[in-house]
Amino acid sequence: MGRNYCPTTPWKRIGSRWEKGSAEKGSEPFTVPAVVDTKAISEKGSDPFSAVTPNRKSIAVLPFSTRSKVEDDQFFSDGMHDDLLTQLAKIGELKVISRTSVMEYRDTTKNLREIAAELGVTNILEGAIQRSGDQVRINVQLIDAQTDEHLWAEIYDRELTAESLFAIQTEIAKAIAAALHATLSPEEQQRIEQTALTQNLEALQAYRRVRLLVEDGDDESLKRAQQETELALQLDPSFAAAWALLARVHMGMVWSGDRSDTRLAAARQAIEKGRAISPDLPELNIAEGYLYYWGSRDYANAIRVLEPVLLAYPNNAEVLKVLSFVYRRQGRFDESLQQLLRAFELEPRSIQTATALSETYQILRDFKRAQDFLDTAEAINPLSSRYQFTAAAAQYAIDGDPVAAVRSWSHDKSAVRFEIWRANAAMGNFDLSQDFAAFNGAYTLGEVRLLPQLMQGMSLRLAGDPAGAKPFLDQAIENYRSFLQENPDEFKILKPMCWATGAANAAGEAKTVCHQALQHLPDDAWDRNFHRQDIACGFAMAGLNAEALDLIESVLSDRAGPSRVELQLDPLLHSLHDEPRWQKLMAEPVQ
Repeated sequence: MGRNYCPTTPWKRIGSRWEKGSAEKGSEPFTVPAVVDTKAISEKGSDPFSAVTPNRKSIAVLPFSTRSKVEDDQFFSDGMHDDLLTQLAKIGELKVISRTSVMEYRDTTKNLREIAAELGVTNILEGAIQRSGDQVRINVQLIDAQTDEHLWAEIYDRELTAESLFAIQTEIAKAIAAALHATLSPEEQQRIEQTALTQNLEALQAYRRVRLLVEDGDDESLKRAQQETELALQLDPSFAAAWALLARVHMGMVWSGDRSDTRLAAARQAIEKGRAISPDLPELNIAEGYLYYWGSRDYANAIRVLEPVLLAYPNNAEVLKVLSFVYRRQGRFDESLQQLLRAFELEPRSIQTATALSETYQILRDFKRAQDFLDTAEAINPLSSRYQFTAAAAQYAIDGDPVAAVRSWSHDKSAVRFEIWRANAAMGNFDLSQDFAAFNGAYTLGEVRLLPQLMQGMSLRLAGDPAGAKPFLDQAIENYRSFLQENPDEFKILKPMCWATGAANAAGEAKTVCHQALQHLPDDAWDRNFHRQDIACGFAMAGLNAEALDLIESVLSDRAGPSRVELQLDPLLHSLHDEPRWQKLMAEPVQ
């Protein structure tokens, strides 16, 4: 985004207005490059912008071309491309760029040297596919992009069967390894030469379509993916990889919001059926990793099943990312960054990975690197919703600019309703905050169940209308008490109950409930200190300033958590601003 890095210039209230404050003494702006050189990322993650020697065994496989305009032929070509990348991902000595980062070069006008430079590789593989009846022709050539030398080329004319397609991919992968002088271990040789996933060509085609649909991740794509996977399994019930993919589809729907017992049970059953056919299939481990991660927040078991996958697929960027996200949840931030940086080497055009790195550095309060990767994400696609959300979060928590944050969030107000509520309340725009408080029923934000009565009551309380807030807060408290009768230790109820009683000035009950919420914090290092910040808000609203400040001090002493700017903007903590202890905490430099 080309902005100067200056985390010490939050917005400040001047009467009823908000104005940009001046930088504290000693802060210096940092201007980052418009585009980060992804080739300079260190595998160890110690310095993502240090220079590294170009990898002679690095390769990008460009999307295969096809002369056909038929959609199914394009799916076939993309499926062959994806399958080859899967084979190459098994070779540890190679650096293989992921599918997400090469697809934008379909029909590109850029030359190979430009593409190689952008992807951080030395070699490019191009290919073309033609289908005619029951025959297929595949033409591939491996080129050194720096010298334009053709290292290897081959034409395959084969019968169109599942076995022959798998054999072609195996031959190409081995030929590429030989041309780039990559030595295959006995285990890699065995994995590459394993038998085809299925003998049924139609089932294979359906499976390939699902793999491409799962990348989209939207509800419609996932619904279609479920239908296609079930078709593949009707055609070949012994297709273990398809059972793994069906579990992945179910878990995608869980992540999208369908956390029903039926959906989780369906994913578990699909994994069990796949295990009965092929117990050691890595794809089943990946599916089970998502089941533990997204389904039950069982991070230890997610790592147990995911880490062995990297032995089979050392170039699998997806597994590297999922492991990094689970490590973050466990508080293993250095390991998380190491895996994310490695993933970014393999997919340097990935918005998800660039923003994940920005978010991780931000929560670790390394704002310089957070901004670097945010600028990288903008250079990739400034219109991406993921980039827009991450940019807005940085504008709020690093720049201290709630106005810009709300502007950036405006592309999808439904997805960031709570964030917009908080930012408007921080700016004193209480009419707008009340508009966004109307959640149209219970609204679950992460581990918290928000009720519209709570949000309306807090909006009115912050606006200086305690009488108008009281009936809303009383109703919210009554509802939360009812929920707690069923499960008195449920954090997603205890935390908003802490807010409700604090906003209602029920100091005695707020103290009890807020401490109870602290005792039942989710075992999650990524969210932990944001939850603790929110519980401090309950204490502060109840006038329990000592308890609130104790908690804020503890939050700031931890490695990961909200920034001081973010705490200063929090409208629920404004009552602490005149406390000398608060002022001292906010004046201390970031470690």
